[in-house]
Amino acid sequence: MKKKWILLLVSVMALNGAFEGLSWAASKKKGAAKPAVEEVLDEEEAEMDAAPSAPAQSEAVLDSFEAVDWKAENGDGATISLVSAQGHRGKSLQIKYDLKKSNQWVQVHKPLSLPAMKDKALRFWIKGSGAVNNIEIKLVDADGSNFGYRMEKATGKADWQKVEIPYLDFGYWWGGDALLGEIKEVYLAITTADGGMGTVELDELAVVGSRVKAQEKGMIFDGESTAGWETSSAEGASVKLASVPGRTGQSFVLDYQFPANQWVAIRKAVKMSMTDDSVFVFYIKAEGAVNNLEFKIVDTDGSTFGYTFSELTQYKDWQEVSLVLKDMKYLWGNENGLDKERIAFVDIALSGNGGKGKAYLDDMELR
Repeated sequence: MKKKWILLLVSVMALNGAFEGLSWAASKKKGAAKPAVEEVLDEEEAEMDAAPSAPAQSEAVLDSFEAVDWKAENGDGATISLVSAQGHRGKSLQIKYDLKKSNQWVQVHKPLSLPAMKDKALRFWIKGSGAVNNIEIKLVDADGSNFGYRMEKATGKADWQKVEIPYLDFGYWWGGDALLGEIKEVYLAITTADGGMGTVELDELAVVGSRVKAQEKGMIFDGESTAGWETSSAEGASVKLASVPGRTGQSFVLDYQFPANQWVAIRKAVKMSMTDDSVFVFYIKAEGAVNNLEFKIVDTDGSTFGYTFSELTQYKDWQEVSLVLKDMKYLWGNENGLDKERIAFVDIALSGNGGKGKAYLDDMELR
């Protein structure tokens, strides 16, 4: 039978880690990042009748949902029931729910020991009917640390979809500490978007190799393009980011102006994994008003660590700067420490006396 596949890339990137006084235009649920998840839909469901194949060597099946053995819970006034249904292959778990009131939830959970998750992803198949609501996937370790991922308005889709959530995309939500240890339990919650009643079906929950890898070393930017960088500024301030001739090839220039004690900033989304001995190496120079350059990194739950280079105009010519992670100080955000395996943003800000100036950056590497 001819198979028709539709590739749907759902980008739900979000995070609230920010500069002081700055709220980046991003959405967040208790600190969870919302990066891209690949969902693949087989319109004809041609595989439904095919004989199940053996899992790939890199795949660890957690639950094929042949039995209804997940525990159901609900918020005040909401209802939930579980039954077995025809799955993508074999049986599936069907969740029948009614959120009724606004801001309600239902959830299912089961004790499951997950293998080491570095460079892995959580994969499952899902479909549903009825109201359109949100789905939250939560991983809980032995000390009660909850790491989660939220899929906005993900219910109510009638055809089976394959969802893969990279381990790196789970952010700390609450409990325990900000480090995800050995995973002991998996939760799936349905939370209110439109509210009301519906069904959600789950099948073939597995840990698989992830196509998303954390950068541990290498170039972060070389100045050749400003793509992927966002700018932001305080009231009365402005900043323009451009690529101009640099040390070798191109470099970045931040052409800025701001009142005293205000700021301008740029941000880039990254996926980096670091150790205390990881080093950022880059080149800077500046002209114009005497201000400070703040270099910051932000993890998936908003913990922000940074270092300030004072009186930036002392760098009149290109100078190499080396910054060791362990020399960066906690600034704000979650106080449980920096999750070095899940660095989500690189932030660069200018602050201080104010005025007009230009700051140049080139060839930033992680070593």
